[in-house]
Amino acid sequence: MDPIFSLDEVSHNTSQVLEDCLDIFQSPAHESYNHKNTVYLGNTSFNQHPDIQYFQKVKQKNHFTYHKSKVQSQKSIEKIQSKSTVFDPYDLNMLLGRLRSFNSLNWQVPNSPQLNELKCARNGWKCASFARNIKNHLICTNCHQQLILRFSNNNISNDTSPFDIDFLSGKEYDDELNSKLIEKYMVQIETTGHSTECSWRNFETPLDGVYYPRHYLSATNTFLITQYLKNLKSLVDNSLILQEHYDQIFKSSSLQSPEFINISNQWLLARYYKLDKENVSACLQHIPVWFYEIAAQGWSLNAQRYANDVILVMSCGMCNSRVFLNTVTPASNLNTLQALTPVKYPLHHEPHDELTEFDQPLGPQFDPVHDHKPFCSHVHDPHLHDYFFSLILGSINNIGINGEYINNDSTIIDRPTTTKRKKSFTMNDGLERLNKLRKLYLIED
Repeated sequence: MDPIFSLDEVSHNTSQVLEDCLDIFQSPAHESYNHKNTVYLGNTSFNQHPDIQYFQKVKQKNHFTYHKSKVQSQKSIEKIQSKSTVFDPYDLNMLLGRLRSFNSLNWQVPNSPQLNELKCARNGWKCASFARNIKNHLICTNCHQQLILRFSNNNISNDTSPFDIDFLSGKEYDDELNSKLIEKYMVQIETTGHSTECSWRNFETPLDGVYYPRHYLSATNTFLITQYLKNLKSLVDNSLILQEHYDQIFKSSSLQSPEFINISNQWLLARYYKLDKENVSACLQHIPVWFYEIAAQGWSLNAQRYANDVILVMSCGMCNSRVFLNTVTPASNLNTLQALTPVKYPLHHEPHDELTEFDQPLGPQFDPVHDHKPFCSHVHDPHLHDYFFSLILGSINNIGINGEYINNDSTIIDRPTTTKRKKSFTMNDGLERLNKLRKLYLIED
């Protein structure tokens, strides 16, 4: 069948672009090309040249490093988001876990009674440490939204200036600006910082009954005894190094009750040293009294690593307050200490901090009573220590086989009226009465 038209006839009335396309269509196939000017180089390949191989290795190495640094932060965020979270605003252990994520390396805000670590943790936020130069990086544990709190910092020192640095640096303006920023951040922490579907927009962990324990409850007794024994064990396991450096600091103790120490030892042996009671019991007879006192006040011994140096740290399990004990200790001398977040850079010693023969040594730097943070339960409740002291004295029959707390309603309460009310009022009765009261207020007209 003859074609209706030929390409030659069409090419007379086409533009230059179409003519170029026509030439391509009419050209022979790619396989039929004969490169007459091709220079024959033999079997030598450029890929075998040493210089080419060297630069190829450099390219591959830098290529991987580049992409790794580019997506490192994104992977960290995705890893956090991929973790399954359980929303429970009334869980004390989860609250303390969020509170422990705040430290001096990643959290620095102006002094404010409203905005603190506890406020953020109560609303579901934890503090992240993605970079050394970024502080106050908050991440919601439920919706994974992020907040970075930035403030105006005044870093000018007036030690060497005769002028009014507060006026020249605008310190008053900075304080006013920071107070307004705190108001905005408080709204974001409570509601707007979370996603619209996040449950933390409608809930906030209550302090009373969760962070501040209620007396005479079985859950409260279990938690207080567990924390006390955990703190005491960290001190007992490292008693030699503590007594060597700090026996003179802690030698004065207000605890004068051999019965309290005896019952504490029974708790400790039953929970942690069940298989070696005889040997450990003999060692406990030489433990100083102040060990039991600072353990009851919430302090435990931990280790903070700075490069190759290990610093002893007294830390509170309730407010996450940390007090550095000025001793650099080899890691081999520490026995089963909980390791805090390690720091890669070394600990720097300032020249003017070193003592000379004319200097007097500093006094005690650790105060187990006043070194808690202002919101700590050990500071907030002035009767907590008296209650815990009575709890231990009356808990000889509550020690379980494995050191667990057994509730047998034998808690000592001195007041007869309270004892009578306690016997006639259980937790189930209280919950039932609470539900009845809620129904009265929730009845719709």
